Amino acid sequence: MIIMEKYSFEEGRISRIVADESALTITIKQWNNKELILIVNDYMRVYDYNCIGREISEYKILVDSTLLEEEKKEMKLMGYSEKEYINLIHLQFLSYDELLFLDLIANKDSIAII
Repeated sequence: MIIMEKYSFEEGRISRIVADESALTITIKQWNNKELILIVNDYMRVYDYNCIGREISEYKILVDSTLLEEEKKEMKLMGYSEKEYINLIHLQFLSYDELLFLDLIANKDSIAII
């Protein structure tokens, strides 16, 4: 699927999110103080539910969700071709109390981790 499957974000905390015209950058500080930086060059939606400093219990890579289908439907209405939204995925980051604290819709081919 995507490169994220090779990494473990569990027991890490989101320490920073930066969005600008070129990319969304999410910095995750792991339990051993090592930083992972998630760079998303092609993102459509970001919902931040007070995520800074929250510990990550798990993350999910969804290819079917209500939010994802809503985004695809809106893109279709705006005249985008299916080719432009076929690779979209829905990323969810959850805390230990299983509360969602970050939602992201992005092109799976535009995600890199450094």
